[in-house]
Amino acid sequence: MYKFQPVAENNGKLICAAEYRAGPIKCIGCNETMYFRRKHKRKMNNTEFNVRCTFVHKNENVCESYQHKTAKKIIATSLPLWVFTFETCKRCDAKKKVQFKNNKAAEEVSFHKYKLDVGIFFNTNVVGAVEIFHTHRVDKEKKIHLDSCILWVELCAAEVIDCFQRKDYHIK
Repeated sequence: MYKFQPVAENNGKLICAAEYRAGPIKCIGCNETMYFRRKHKRKMNNTEFNVRCTFVHKNENVCESYQHKTAKKIIATSLPLWVFTFETCKRCDAKKKVQFKNNKAAEEVSFHKYKLDVGIFFNTNVVGAVEIFHTHRVDKEKKIHLDSCILWVELCAAEVIDCFQRKDYHIK
């Protein structure tokens, strides 16, 4: 079980379960219809406890890459809100930050021989990237190539989702 609420698409907008009011809900991971389960009480072994509201698939299975795809979609659709720490000085510990306020973003962008989780554009040129990790980080070869070409950051999928839900658009 995840420590954060599921995020789904509702009428073209990303929402958390606690924000849902009405309308169709689609899974970010597999694009299938989801259902809203209201907050309720459940009794087990003579103990009553609260069950939070959530989104569920019809078959109640969570798609495999849900966190990864959700985090990519969050970054791509809300890029101007985010402040990224992309480097920390080894001598003084100062953090270099960047915010792409006037840039566009897209998921799964081809860049040289690689696929970027989120490509950041100035006009039609890729000027940055956000790589999302859930189970593994960017490999050494891709890291070296990206470091030599563009400004990029690598973020943990769970942290992106957690920050989005808290409306705190800065991962330290």
